[in-house]
Amino acid sequence: MPENNSGKESSEEEIISPEEVSAAKEVIQSIVKTSKAFKMYLPNNPLHQKFFQDLKTNAASFLGEHGELRIEVGQFDLHYEGYTVYENQDIKDSLAFKFYSDGITSLIFSEGIEDSELKDFLNIIGTELQDEIDDDIVTRFWTSDLPHISYTLADEFLESDADNIGTRATTEEAQEKGVRSAYTTEVEPSEPIPKPIIVPQNVLSLSEKEIDSLKATRDLEEKRKPVEEVTYILYSILSVEKDEALFSEFSKIIATLTRDIIFLGEINYAIGLIKFLNKLSMNESFPAKHKEILTSDMGTVINDEISQNLQVAINGNKITPEGLKAMILITGKGAIAPICKLLGAIERKDFRKVIMDSLTEIGKDSMEAFLPFLKDSRWFLVRNIIIILKNIGDVSGIEHIGRLATHSSAKVKNEVLMYLKDVSHEKAGEYIFRFLGDNDISIRIRALKILADTNCTEALEPMISSVKSEHFEDMDISERMALFEAIGGIGSDEVVPLFKEILTKKYWFNKTKERDSVVCAVSGLKKVNTASALMALEEASGAKKGEIKTIITKAMQAIKPGAPASPN
Repeated sequence: MPENNSGKESSEEEIISPEEVSAAKEVIQSIVKTSKAFKMYLPNNPLHQKFFQDLKTNAASFLGEHGELRIEVGQFDLHYEGYTVYENQDIKDSLAFKFYSDGITSLIFSEGIEDSELKDFLNIIGTELQDEIDDDIVTRFWTSDLPHISYTLADEFLESDADNIGTRATTEEAQEKGVRSAYTTEVEPSEPIPKPIIVPQNVLSLSEKEIDSLKATRDLEEKRKPVEEVTYILYSILSVEKDEALFSEFSKIIATLTRDIIFLGEINYAIGLIKFLNKLSMNESFPAKHKEILTSDMGTVINDEISQNLQVAINGNKITPEGLKAMILITGKGAIAPICKLLGAIERKDFRKVIMDSLTEIGKDSMEAFLPFLKDSRWFLVRNIIIILKNIGDVSGIEHIGRLATHSSAKVKNEVLMYLKDVSHEKAGEYIFRFLGDNDISIRIRALKILADTNCTEALEPMISSVKSEHFEDMDISERMALFEAIGGIGSDEVVPLFKEILTKKYWFNKTKERDSVVCAVSGLKKVNTASALMALEEASGAKKGEIKTIITKAMQAIKPGAPASPN
């Protein structure tokens, strides 16, 4: 029933405790959440009953301690003793705006409130109001039996006479008397029954700009999709629900909803939903267990079928790289396999890069999910998976990647070498050495350089044996130089005698062959870069003439013992 009393009086010195404000806020949140649940579920649904029970508990606890709960109504917010306990700027969804637009300035909940009152109250505020003349909230409050829930109206719209301006407009007795009088007043049969005149609860004087704004809002609401209504409800519940079991159920619902939205092609809407969930999970006050539940459920969103939908969206320019990245990051490890399939299906490089960056971020400790794609027939997908694993720094799959030394694609083999170069693993040198038998000279040379860069001492003896083999001189000069540089970089002073022997060896009838041997030995000694290397060059210089002597002299000038060897 309406009321204009100011409620319990409190002195200016009275201090409202944070606990009291928090308790009032919890009651209002329970009202909002339960009214939404009343819209979603039938009365026999466990969630319907659970939310209502929580509201009863919160309300009884507050009213038992404080006697009444007086809530002041603003346009988009609700206040308790001057503190904001609710705020929502959405005209369609704001509980405060529903009360405010009907002229209600405050609500008072009194101790002793019955279950039936609460249910009637929730049904009233949870119903979407229509344009019917008797369908406003105040009318429904007035016609309902709510003895422990009262309200006040804006003074200018309360009934009053000229002698009682500013006083209480009516009482229950006066209302009852007025209603009975209306029913007992006789109307002359010859006169038509007049149509009731409805006095609006709140009269607004709108400017042209405000009218245009309301029209725009109306047009927007007419275009609003039913799925938005469900989403708003789930937003509200996920944001405030503390019970893990209930949160888990709603988390699964919203994961399914997200997947269905993507399937229907509403990609941008799904991304907006995902960004909200990501923001929610990053909130410092969000419970860790809730975050774990949400992460697990969102990991089920992207499956093979959804991956195909995303491919269509990418090809049709219906999704941005940033939007795709946000989707992959929130879906987490559960999306690795279908996203790898998407990586192999799309052609756009900008999306490939985004996918690879995203998989690098979510793929830690998930080597098993990537392994099937190392066997894929598409060389570019295999190469990209190796790059991802290299960026992650995952060494657990080194044996699987090492087997790719015999892959048919040179680009894959080059990427395997880069992986083996960057990972810290005792078997890395063993796998790199296997590449020295590759059919591609560029692969063999790269392997030699990586062996030198990684100082793979295990490869030193096999490489020296290769120099002494009968096939050594059949190698291309560039490969021989790379081999000598690798031996020099790894072996240091230990290999100087070998280089000195080659440097001083004479080829009486083949000066070209002699020059090539000197060039290779000089390359190795420059990598050694020690006093012993310099001495070996000085001795050889005295025994050589012409072009070969010039080569040795230049090498002597380049060697600076103790300083890092310069690359050729």
